[in-house]
Amino acid sequence: MRHPLDRPEVDALWIDAAAALGLKVERTTEVYASSDGRGTLHIGTRETLDADDCLAVLVLHELCHGFVQGRESFQQPDFGLDNTSVRDEALELATLRLQAAFADTMGLRDVMFSTTEWRPYYEGLPADALAIPEDPTEALITERARQGLRTAQAMGAVEPIAVALRGTRLIQRAVMRPPDAHDSHHRS
Repeated sequence: MRHPLDRPEVDALWIDAAAALGLKVERTTEVYASSDGRGTLHIGTRETLDADDCLAVLVLHELCHGFVQGRESFQQPDFGLDNTSVRDEALELATLRLQAAFADTMGLRDVMFSTTEWRPYYEGLPADALAIPEDPTEALITERARQGLRTAQAMGAVEPIAVALRGTRLIQRAVMRPPDAHDSHHRS
């Protein structure tokens, strides 16, 4: 069973959102998700992604990485992140908080989830993913996510993401909508 958002029309929304930010999305069998630092997001093909993953989620997640890392990170491969060690773990968690906050604007958190080992963290986030928690470590992580939102705003990224999220929500509702009781009645 494929991810419910793994649909060409949803893909197109997120490719357009990335393009509005000057990024090209290329599908590849070489990587899961990566940025070359020169304006291209490489996203795995349908065949190479896990069944519970999709282009929409990966594009949003990669954009959030860039926002959390800061505007200049868009010129660095993989936004300057190291995913081979725990060095950038707090930045990953901040990215997940920002991703959840964006998804929440359209009630999509349950389908715009992280599919990696970080999924339990994502699913355990509070209703307001950007509310500063009492835990000092989580407070620092959340502040970094909030800075990422400010970066997205400064880059003019909020509107293209909002457009993609609204379109995604409309498609999700149409695809997952239970049959209307009126659909089964014949007109006289």
